[in-house]
Amino acid sequence: MARVNISVMLLMILPVILVSCHHIDDYPETMSGIEILFEWDKARNAEIDGMTLYFYPIDGHNKIWRFDIAGRNGGRVELPSGIYRMIACNNDLPGVGLEDTGNASTIRATAKRRINDGVYASTGMLYVAVVDEIEVSPSGVSYMYGGALNECDTGLVRCQPDSMSTQYTVDIGNVTGINRVRSVAARFGNVGESIFLNDGHLSDSNAWLYLVLTAGAQKNNLSGSGCAFSVTSPETADYHLSVSIVKTDGKSIVKTMEIKRENMNIITAHNVIITIDGIDISDDNGDTSGDVGGIGADVDGWNVIEIDLDSAI
Repeated sequence: MARVNISVMLLMILPVILVSCHHIDDYPETMSGIEILFEWDKARNAEIDGMTLYFYPIDGHNKIWRFDIAGRNGGRVELPSGIYRMIACNNDLPGVGLEDTGNASTIRATAKRRINDGVYASTGMLYVAVVDEIEVSPSGVSYMYGGALNECDTGLVRCQPDSMSTQYTVDIGNVTGINRVRSVAARFGNVGESIFLNDGHLSDSNAWLYLVLTAGAQKNNLSGSGCAFSVTSPETADYHLSVSIVKTDGKSIVKTMEIKRENMNIITAHNVIITIDGIDISDDNGDTSGDVGGIGADVDGWNVIEIDLDSAI
């Protein structure tokens, strides 16, 4: 009779164990605990709710393991003995989805909030940490990070997440005729539709970042900001900006600009301010002589669009 009760209890407990492990195989007999510590020296202002960790085996013996850890500091995970590559990213971005997670070389983050064809709303700031050759054993852990071999008999792994997104701020100053504006939106490109987490390379699909611009405190400037997957060096990026304005008379006008290096204030590689000076919003919808001055953006004239703003973007 006692044997029957023990069997029933085991059947009740087993599903709970399987769900907590994020792993489809049988629960391994031997597990080793390691502590992942995220240090935010490269992104001191990062505010995140949690991190997702993927452990990709590189010794050919085990399956992929995934863990979700609340907060920004890290936590303890348990793995079977083996050698892994860890890829971790924050999991609190509704504008980002993870795809092709079955391999360390293919896992990528993709912009999800599509506004129009090739145009996406802000992704939010994506932070990623990659640690190579984590060797897990009952006696501790060793791993490669920053080009150095680290060993710890207590199982501690330290790493520093860094941003794979850039916050772009567009600021248009000295706007003439701002009282004629009902609403303003912009699309900013080229940015990435998706980015590979393993090495930070953008996918082949370029995208535009959708921004809503609003009047600033001085009442003569328009500004807005958002985040997108970015190239490594903004100094060499080929950026464009298209501004769409709905006027109080119901007409929409569009201006397209090629952003030059002198238009960019690169606070850091992941915080870029685009400054444009002197847009004239003419009373005459047929006037395409509106100009952008000050710092030499290459600009087309105003185009009159007889459609809604969302269609123009």
